[in-house]
Amino acid sequence: MNGRLEGWLSIPKSLYVCYRLLPWEQAVKLPIRVRYNVKLQSLKGQVILPNNISKSIIMIGFQYVGTHDVTYRRTVLEIDGTLEFKGSAMIGSGSQLCVGSNGHLICGNRANISCSGHIVCTGHMNIGDDFLMGWDALLMDSDFHCVENVETRKVNVISRDVNIGENVWMAARSVILKGSQIANGCIIGANAVVSGCFDKDNSVIAGNPARVVKEGYCRKL
Repeated sequence: MNGRLEGWLSIPKSLYVCYRLLPWEQAVKLPIRVRYNVKLQSLKGQVILPNNISKSIIMIGFQYVGTHDVTYRRTVLEIDGTLEFKGSAMIGSGSQLCVGSNGHLICGNRANISCSGHIVCTGHMNIGDDFLMGWDALLMDSDFHCVENVETRKVNVISRDVNIGENVWMAARSVILKGSQIANGCIIGANAVVSGCFDKDNSVIAGNPARVVKEGYCRKL
């Protein structure tokens, strides 16, 4: 589709999202730009933006890659809690962003969620600056289902906070689960399943279950 036509078609939904989620004095600047086919599952929560906002600093549903069909894979927004941006952000086509009613998701400056990325926040999740999420990656802080020890009858904790440092790269189809702590500059390898604390900067974390396989590497900005 022609980029100018796509932009015009996206104005009504962008206006609706801005006025629904932001204070009036911020909404008039149209800081959130939403593609016309984004599915608005719920907008009962709030979005917090930095004071020095400008037009279209948050782009939702516009980023494309050659292997992604933008016609049939829609971006989905479900914001019932608090979504806080520290700066600009790009949420790609086909991505799904869910912030539960008790959730508080903080996205650092220059966050980039590629096509079909999934983020689910039910509690507290903090993502540092220059975060990059690859295709089909999943980041969530809850299991959503209880697991019980059949002998002790002890039930596991369903959700725990997630903290991700600056310049962390989640490669394609990687998964970060509840309670994970990721240090600055880490790379999460493709198809890795991460659960736990990785507190050493510039580590390559890969495998299932994930472990540190290399040290002293980070994504070049």
